[in-house]
Amino acid sequence: MYDINDCYKIIFEAMAENLTLNNIAEQIYGYTGKGIAFISGSGRLMASAGFEDEQTTVSFFRKGHLSWDGYQLFFGKKKAGKSCLYTEPVYDKKKISGYVLLTCGDAKDRAFFEELGGFLAKIVERFFAQEQKRYLYNQSLRKHMIAWTIMEDDIDIDQIKELQGGKYMAALFLKSENTSSGLSGFLRDSGNAAYVYENEGEIRILFCKLTEQGAERIRKRLDEYQLNGCVSELFSDGHLCRAKEHLLARIARSGQTAQMEHGIRQEREWFIPGIYSYATPLIEEAGLMDYSIQRLLEEDEEKHTDLYNTLKVYLICENNITLAAKKLHIHRNTLVYRLKQIEKCLDVDLNDTETSWDLLAFIMMNDMVRQKQEKE
Repeated sequence: MYDINDCYKIIFEAMAENLTLNNIAEQIYGYTGKGIAFISGSGRLMASAGFEDEQTTVSFFRKGHLSWDGYQLFFGKKKAGKSCLYTEPVYDKKKISGYVLLTCGDAKDRAFFEELGGFLAKIVERFFAQEQKRYLYNQSLRKHMIAWTIMEDDIDIDQIKELQGGKYMAALFLKSENTSSGLSGFLRDSGNAAYVYENEGEIRILFCKLTEQGAERIRKRLDEYQLNGCVSELFSDGHLCRAKEHLLARIARSGQTAQMEHGIRQEREWFIPGIYSYATPLIEEAGLMDYSIQRLLEEDEEKHTDLYNTLKVYLICENNITLAAKKLHIHRNTLVYRLKQIEKCLDVDLNDTETSWDLLAFIMMNDMVRQKQEKE
């Protein structure tokens, strides 16, 4: 039989010694012999003790995080094998900032564990309030769990009914490239249809049940909040969610290393330069170069034009005049005039696909060589 006063004594002694959540968990587990865990409002495991001793085939935690199975048991079934499961919310003002999770072997002990959970929730408030400051966006634990599960865990997406139906769109934002207010404002405006996974350096978002019109509204909000990041195309197969997030992470890293322009980088726009970013070392090793590119650079230097960059952006945008003009912040007619100048200077037809691909390959190689020379 447990005595709540003994637990009070253990906790107060731990506080007096300024012990961590792990120490508190270990000491409570040492007294009760039952599993105890503290998780943040995003599902991150802050401390635990005794769960590896639980006689169940369920993995309550994975990768330092509450698992999807663990979430369903603690917040749904309330039972795993012979163990009763108990959750106690921890509040930061009026918002839930985390939970105390407890197991108990017999229903007759539930009153004791409920009282213990309530007391612990008060004691650990400051730990959870500090943890909550790491996050820009507050969403329900269930939405946090769905976001973490599809982006970090290995689980069949078909198990999560909220994600079924409509189309998807993924997005990724590096915190270092954006203001906190811009990211927070965008998430508040768009959060109803989104599942957000946030860590120290980035925010990943999965938008669900979208139509073409809904996706366009999201893109307009991105421009309104002047965010810098990567956004995927709409896709219908939910099993591609993790692959899309990995692709966006690669686009974000390539943007940092290549010092690409800020703004929203679309998956489709990145496709061609992405391929050539991997091909350029091979091109350099082979000693390939195109002297027509040098002529274009000389033209820019002599007449103070911007033809080289104009051609580069135009080719990256797959010869899309409207999109390229938007990226260059110039009128469409201005771009058309510049393209005619470029064709005259290089004596080429930019409508020819092979010519365009060849020019882009040499532009990419030329940029890489120039960057290396500048570093040296």
